[in-house]
Amino acid sequence: MFDQTWFYALVAGVIFYFVFFYKSRTNRLLAKFPTPAEGHVPLLGIMPFFLRTPRNELLGYMSSWGDFYGSVVRLWSPFGTALMVSEAKAAEKLFNSQTNITKGNDYDWVRPWLGDGLLMSTGEKWGHRRKMLTPAFHFKILEDFMQVFNAESQKMVKILKKECQSGNTFDIHHFVTRCALDIICETAMGTSINAQDVHDSDYIKAINEFGRLAQDRSFRPWLHFEILWKLSSLYKKQKAILKTLHGFTNKVIAERKAAFLSEKKAKPSEKSVDDSENVYFKTKRRLAFLDLLLEVQAEKGEQELSDVDIREETDTFMFEGHDTTSSNVSFTLYALGCYPQIQAKVHDELDSIFGDDKNRPVTSEDLTRMKYLEIVIKESLRIYPSVPFIQRTLSTDIPLDDGRIMPKGLTVGIFIYKIHRDAMAFTDPEEFRPERFLAGSHDAFAFVPFSAGPRNCIGQKFAMMEEKVMISTILRSYNVKAMTPPKELKLLSEMILRSENGLPVQLTAR
Repeated sequence: MFDQTWFYALVAGVIFYFVFFYKSRTNRLLAKFPTPAEGHVPLLGIMPFFLRTPRNELLGYMSSWGDFYGSVVRLWSPFGTALMVSEAKAAEKLFNSQTNITKGNDYDWVRPWLGDGLLMSTGEKWGHRRKMLTPAFHFKILEDFMQVFNAESQKMVKILKKECQSGNTFDIHHFVTRCALDIICETAMGTSINAQDVHDSDYIKAINEFGRLAQDRSFRPWLHFEILWKLSSLYKKQKAILKTLHGFTNKVIAERKAAFLSEKKAKPSEKSVDDSENVYFKTKRRLAFLDLLLEVQAEKGEQELSDVDIREETDTFMFEGHDTTSSNVSFTLYALGCYPQIQAKVHDELDSIFGDDKNRPVTSEDLTRMKYLEIVIKESLRIYPSVPFIQRTLSTDIPLDDGRIMPKGLTVGIFIYKIHRDAMAFTDPEEFRPERFLAGSHDAFAFVPFSAGPRNCIGQKFAMMEEKVMISTILRSYNVKAMTPPKELKLLSEMILRSENGLPVQLTAR
């Protein structure tokens, strides 16, 4: 029954496409963009290629399309057509657009968890919510999180001591991810899940399982249809996962809100103000992101920010804030393990700041002095961008410099992984060379690890501060040696860049 349903849907999709769209304006515009011949087959287009190609080979194949077919290529299947942009100049048109801010269809796979939070919303709602949340990432607020960054990073160093003493080869990503989870849960919700101590909590397992499930759905085109998706076993599994994820966040929100209202009743707040930014600076105690949202709700009312809205934004912060950070920290440590001469320069910089003191907490002033570590992190983000692809659905036509037009209504994928390796923007792009960021001579849109334009990442300062603390805390105590050369990494093109064979390293005490 399932196979027949899939077959009929496929046939209907093919007929609909060729009968109704083949001669349309959209198709005439799309015909000017090349289609990779080796990736497409008659009637089925790119779909068989994605189904049969090992996931760890996709980045290589798709990068080659940019080399052979140009900066924008057309990818089509019975389920739709998309353009893939792999060059900065074309991507700039999209990044700078004030109207084309709607996420692409692939983001729908995480919507059941995140709802219409900042990542998923668009239009006026997104603009209003972005303005409301921006003060929560003010430097004064972020400074208050330094205590959490330090405490969890130092805890990770102590846990890694066992691996160091044993001389084990291990995947650094596992340890970094648990640390990042503890940090983001504490800073987002003001509660601890002790991921570094308890590896199998229901919430942690649910986060990991949801990511895998969303990725599985994205690679099965027939499950993109909602009716087929809801007939699948994966949908039932997702419902159980969401019950855990939403249940945990709802519980924390209820507890924090009760405590917040109790405190507010015991000590009435100052006179209400209209300036939303002032809401975030009316208390001297350290607040979690959730507390800041509750402050806004108290000032503006539940019509402006409901409990569901708060859950969506908190879940969004959890989703965006742990996976991307752990990816970059892990790849940076791995890269330093591949290039001991670069690692030595980082050690020298850290020694000039901390001396022999391996335990002093990192301060905000210390972060500003980590100039070389910062360009190392940037170079790691260039070669191993945490998010290799982003998508937009166009609400208006976008004309390119060569006269071609990306038509309204189309999904456009921006291939950040390839843009970062453009030889026109970066000399010897495959080489890990942090000093290239000292010159600052590359095109502004050739390096976009946090996206760019109006929909750039609201938490990029938070991420850079956290990553500097985590990496510097580890390197003050250890030397890192990578056990797999870069050419042998099997990079996976998923929502977050990963290595299928891990990031194996060894640590030795300094």
